[in-house]
Amino acid sequence: MSNGEGEPVSMCFFAILGVVPKERIVGHETRFCPLCGREALHETVEVQHWFTLFFVPLFPVSAKRTYSRCQCGLTTA
Repeated sequence: MSNGEGEPVSMCFFAILGVVPKERIVGHETRFCPLCGREALHETVEVQHWFTLFFVPLFPVSAKRTYSRCQCGLTTA
């Protein structure tokens, strides 16, 4: 590419790309937690990874996965 006078013009472009997980809570239930040893509230969470360009999610790059998370921090598939 030139500037019209035959001299080359340098161009610079940068992109911020990434893959980020998006979590969505789909339900709650009370059940026994083996880590804390008591009946506790568990969140049912759906997670899917998305491709991002300049921090804007464009399209999913993984299947949806569901897991359960206890208040104490235990996560089970």
